Amino acid sequence: QRAFRTWANAGFWLSLATGMTACLLTIAAAPWVARFYRLEEPTQLSSLIGIMSLIFPIGAIGGVFRAKLQIDMRFREFAFAGFFQIVLDAVLKIVLALLGYGAFSFAYASLFSSVAYLILCWGLAPVPIRLQPQFRRWKYLIGDGSLVVSAALLYWLIDEGDYLVLGRFEDVGVVGLYFFAFKLSRHTMTLLTLQFSRVLFPALSSMPQDTDKQVRAFVRAARMVATVSMPCCFMLAAIAEPLVHLLFQERWYAAIELVQIMCLGMALRTISWPAASLLQAQGRFRTRMLLGIISVLVFFPVAILGTSLGSVRGLAIAVAAFYSVVALVDVATAVWPAGQVARPLRPIFGVSLLSSGLATLPALAVAYVLLPILGLPAVALEILQIVVIGLVAGSLYCALIRWLSPDVWRESRDRLASVL
Repeated sequence: QRAFRTWANAGFWLSLATGMTACLLTIAAAPWVARFYRLEEPTQLSSLIGIMSLIFPIGAIGGVFRAKLQIDMRFREFAFAGFFQIVLDAVLKIVLALLGYGAFSFAYASLFSSVAYLILCWGLAPVPIRLQPQFRRWKYLIGDGSLVVSAALLYWLIDEGDYLVLGRFEDVGVVGLYFFAFKLSRHTMTLLTLQFSRVLFPALSSMPQDTDKQVRAFVRAARMVATVSMPCCFMLAAIAEPLVHLLFQERWYAAIELVQIMCLGMALRTISWPAASLLQAQGRFRTRMLLGIISVLVFFPVAILGTSLGSVRGLAIAVAAFYSVVALVDVATAVWPAGQVARPLRPIFGVSLLSSGLATLPALAVAYVLLPILGLPAVALEILQIVVIGLVAGSLYCALIRWLSPDVWRESRDRLASVL
């Protein structure tokens, strides 16, 4: 934070250079990617990849302005900018899809919303940019920067690896079902934890290099994240069937089971991003890169094995299990320097996981065993099931958290009251 002005201009031009490089490499690789998937119309995929690659330089140069917002602890503006981009992107995708743009609606919407997000961040946190790139300073940024980029690339391979594996062995329709299920389940984690991690990283970085203090702050924050995110994942899995029936066409019903599997897998993964924030705040970039290497080496064999044994269902189970194990490893590695490994796992994962399971089971019994006896019309029954699951599971979960983790309950209550 203290040296931001010294490095901002060089960081801007270095980011632009890496973004342009990524864009050009992606465009060059597009024909080979289309051949890899053995599509009947490879030119359409190549064009789609080319359009979406333009997002790379736009997102890269915006990193300096986002960093300025984080360093200044202007989290309200940062959250507003992120919320604005998410809403704009979603609305544009729907409008363009209705206008008949098909898969290209994703590309055009993402491109336009990225430009709007860049302009908004630039306006909220203007940073003086000179025409001089300051090449001599690049070598100092490339050191740790290369480790950060390498780790990001490795975790990107994991995020996209299931699509790569499934797209190679299955047809387009199956990949579409998996994509639908994965995105629907991932939204819970993204909305609840990604933005929080962007707040947690600068907060931990601003602390003195006191490992114990950072770890204590992380454990406290991770418990709060788990308390909010895990029951949401369980409840989304519980309401997946009536929710998909209400909102989507029949062709998507086959994805219901996949949504349920992925939601349960995301429950633990919600803590992976906060753990990554702690690792980076500690300056342990090499450790995060090594974790990424190990994760990639494990992920692809697991994904291929799951696909070969059980097609899309097998892949979903394999990926959910992988994410759950990785979350435990990430947290254990992050708290390692403080001499604590297993001790923080129970308060972070155990209480919220146990409470979520115990609260959801009675809600499932009421919604899927008792309510169908009423003989209501399908739409009315599905709406009632969603409402009942939310009320029953939510009430039981709050009661369990208040009993098992009274300190977390009090802090959550106080923070909610302050926000309201």
